[in-house]
Amino acid sequence: MSIDCKRSACEAEQRGTRVPGRVIAAIIPFMFAGCAFDEYQRVPLESTNVVAELVEQRSALSFVRADDVSEGEAEALYLHQAALLLHERNPELRMTRAQYETAAAVAAESTPFPNPKLEFGPEFGFGPDASSPYTVPFLRLGVTIPTAGKRSKQDERNFAAAEALRVNAATRCGELYLELRRKYTRLAVARARVVMHEGIVAAANRSLQASKLLVEAGGADALDVSLFALEHARERARLLESEQRESDAESGLAGMMALDVRKLGALPSRTLAVMPEAGMDVAALRERLGETHPALLRAAAQYELAEKELRLEVAKQYPDIVLGGGLAGETGEDKTLADLSIGFNLPIFDLNQQGIARARAHREEVRTSFEAAADRALGELDRAHRAAELASERHRVLAEEVLPAARNNVDVAYRALPAGSADALQVLDAERSLRQVELEVLDAELQLQLAWSDLELAFGAPLLVFDEEHENETSGAQSADRGEQ
Repeated sequence: MSIDCKRSACEAEQRGTRVPGRVIAAIIPFMFAGCAFDEYQRVPLESTNVVAELVEQRSALSFVRADDVSEGEAEALYLHQAALLLHERNPELRMTRAQYETAAAVAAESTPFPNPKLEFGPEFGFGPDASSPYTVPFLRLGVTIPTAGKRSKQDERNFAAAEALRVNAATRCGELYLELRRKYTRLAVARARVVMHEGIVAAANRSLQASKLLVEAGGADALDVSLFALEHARERARLLESEQRESDAESGLAGMMALDVRKLGALPSRTLAVMPEAGMDVAALRERLGETHPALLRAAAQYELAEKELRLEVAKQYPDIVLGGGLAGETGEDKTLADLSIGFNLPIFDLNQQGIARARAHREEVRTSFEAAADRALGELDRAHRAAELASERHRVLAEEVLPAARNNVDVAYRALPAGSADALQVLDAERSLRQVELEVLDAELQLQLAWSDLELAFGAPLLVFDEEHENETSGAQSADRGEQ
């Protein structure tokens, strides 16, 4: 090959690389510019510091027991205050809100278009017709255009997923609030039981001392004194049992609020919920069950999510359109070639049959889950309603029939004592029976309150009023919480 031929070939190669080569050189610096959207930063978890902060937060709350301070200085823990602490500090609620915020962050970002595809590289020319081997660059750009509204359907699916978690957080807040009311009631009754048992122990001690005086007066013997001493010891043991119940109730209530149990406040004087004059109509509760029951609300949100997922899978059966174009040189010639193309997969074999079948079956599965949850909720509502009716009747019998009869026995014994038709031991035994009946009435009241708490849980919303002064504020806090969710 002559020198002129070599020079011509070299010039042709340089001319052939001019346009694509410069384009490639200009595009490369911008290829990764968009990747700096959000840089990763390590945030270490200092477990020791987290525990120390939680201990400090628990100790910083100012609620104290009434018997730890002088009278009038104790800060009573009202139900609305307990509800606010539950909302702010309960670990499970914070976790459910964090899960919702994660899904909401995804739903807040619109589904982007697929990234364009960039290809570049060398093309080689060789063979018997080429005067010498040549290398020329090429550049191709492809853009995918989604069809069938896939992006909008993906956005709808993400929003439905976030909504399902929002409903889960809101309903879980409602469930825990009802459980808080139950534990609040249990603690109130447990403390009242301790106070009553302290009085019973004091009365049993007076009976024991009186029996000793009767022995000196000849009205009793050593066996009678032994029986009263045994009764006094039993009541002291029962007092310890009541104090254990109070401790368990305090721990349960404090745990829901992530509160140091030693900082648990005194309860207001009117703590227990006001019982309705007439029983609750179970038919009316059934009609509203779909609007209040947490499991049904969550299942309905899951069904909406399954519906959106099915729509998305149906849209995926339509192929996306790919637009492409490129620049390239031609081996051995001083020219640049440009090409345009349009392409898509032929929907012949893969029509996303498996994805659609899975999504359709999942939707039916969620529907079945909703029906099963509704069936369970109706059964639990009927059971809780019947239990509340029986507990109310038992409390009525004890309070209106048994307790007056026990008090009457004490009055009769005291009236018969001067006449000699009853002795002191019979009077003491009547007083002991009265104390036991009073304790049974208190236990029946606790069972009645807990039965209504079970009915509230089965219904999914409060049915009783605790403190008229603060009940509206409590309901407002719950509504605000659901609004935030």
